[in-house]
Amino acid sequence: MAKEDHKGIWVFAEQEHGVLHPTVFELLAKAGELQAACGETVTAVLLGSGVAGLAPTLFAYGAEKVIVAENDALAQYSTRPYEKALVQLCEKRKPSIFLFAASVQGRDVAPRVMCSLRTGLTADAIDLNVDEEGTFVQTTPNFGGNILSHIAIPEKRPQMVTVHPRVFE
Repeated sequence: MAKEDHKGIWVFAEQEHGVLHPTVFELLAKAGELQAACGETVTAVLLGSGVAGLAPTLFAYGAEKVIVAENDALAQYSTRPYEKALVQLCEKRKPSIFLFAASVQGRDVAPRVMCSLRTGLTADAIDLNVDEEGTFVQTTPNFGGNILSHIAIPEKRPQMVTVHPRVFE
């Protein structure tokens, strides 16, 4: 599938016991900035059981669309069911960019989704931008923060990234 067939910025709306992780709101705000630069739709992806009531909050914080996948197997976070659900959604709807919090849950599931989709993942980003050529660029610190790397995934989709909490407003 050509990269041109992939559209949209997705935010993993991580929740635990029906409470959204605070970084979700930061990611939605940053996704809105990315949208202004590239014109992609911002979609929150919410997994769980009995969590559909969180959708209005996600809309209020900038999601244009919310995908809710509810199943008893998703009631408590477990790697395999979450990975399977996210991979199926990505294969069906083909997002271009997928943002995760660099939380315990995000750091666990994002690389597994990345492997299943055979794409790329930037870990622990501290900034996200779209450059003047329209390329999605992730910035991550290296060598104890002394060097900043600017990473782009030019061909594979979705372009995935985990983002440090409290780096965006």
